Amino acid sequence: MSTLAGAPVVAGVDGSTHEQLVIDWAISEARLRNRTLLLLHAYDWAVLGASFTDPPYGAVQQVYHDDAASIRDHALAAARTAAPDLEVSARVVDGGAAGVLVGASQSAAAVVVGHRGR
Repeated sequence: MSTLAGAPVVAGVDGSTHEQLVIDWAISEARLRNRTLLLLHAYDWAVLGASFTDPPYGAVQQVYHDDAASIRDHALAAARTAAPDLEVSARVVDGGAAGVLVGASQSAAAVVVGHRGR
């Protein structure tokens, strides 16, 4: 992991029942390190032959797109409610969770994850 100046704390979110624990831990780390918080939800869109950012979507793709956006939005709202003083952002990223989080670790102050949820 990098400790680059200004690098965010990154948290992997998946919409699981224990997600708030990950968010709370990541908020604590961000405050401790005086960093922003970036929430990432990864989805391997290749199985659908698509990407999160490439509409138009077919009916099945739209369901997955909406689900991923909902997970992102819910996590963002939860973090902002828990820490209104903290700068928090969230993204859906194309790819498998492990690869996305390993990639994000290259420019993160810390990476926070839970156990496999979804």
